[in-house]
Parts: sequence; structure tokens; C-alpha cells
Amino acid sequence: MSTTTRRFYRRGQALTEFAFLAPVLVLILGTVLDFGLALYTDLNLNKIAQDAAFTAAHNALTDAGAQSLVATMASDYGLAPGAVTTTVSHPVVGGTSALQLDLSLSYRPISPGVLTAANGGITLNAFAVYVTGP
Repeated sequence: MSTTTRRFYRRGQALTEFAFLAPVLVLILGTVLDFGLALYTDLNLNKIAQDAAFTAAHNALTDAGAQSLVATMASDYGLAPGAVTTTVSHPVVGGTSALQLDLSLSYRPISPGVLTAANGGITLNAFAVYVTGP
């Protein structure tokens, strides 16, 4: 076998190995990107909960006003309109009234990786509590 023929076989072997590994590498890359996007979305959801609860508690907003504020902030952060479910409650913390916002978002991953194994997505939750009065 000549040197040229051996080089041809090696080049073909490398191409075949790449063809087998490329889909696996793309799947791993997509899963890593999905985890990153899920983490980024979760951090944004927590920021929305904290900012909206603080603003609602200090400006004495009604429950509907707090929900409207969350919807506005969610769209400012690039989340789909109506994607964030908001629950407003008024617990008593240490004998004082407070405002609690519970936010929930169903995150749909982009790639068909590990995150889709759990019924097509995951649910991200965030909450914040701020004292509203004495």
C-alpha cells in the first residue's frame, strides 16, 4: 500500500469518527446552553420578584397593581406576556403585615436534551416578602 493510499484511509477514518461524534457534541452543547438559559431566566425571575415586591410594599399597591407591575417587569426582562404566574398574599411576619409575591414560570428548553426529560420542561419559582406596615 502506498503512502498516498494510507493518507486517504486516515482522512476517511477521521471524517467517519467526526460524523459519529458530531451529533453527540451538538446535543451536549445544546444541553449546556439550555442549562445556562434556564439559570439566567431563574435569576431574572428572582430579580423581578424582589423588585416588584419592594415597589408594591413601599407604594402600597393593590394586589392587582402588584400583578400588573410583575407583568410589566417580566416583559421588560424579555419574558413572554402572560408567561409568569403571580400570586399575592399578605402574611403576618413577626407581628407586622407583609406582602409576599410568588412567581412561577414554565421554562421550555430549546434543545432536546436532558431538560426535556421532565415532561417537556421545568417550572421555575421565585418569591419575595417585604414588610408593608407596623
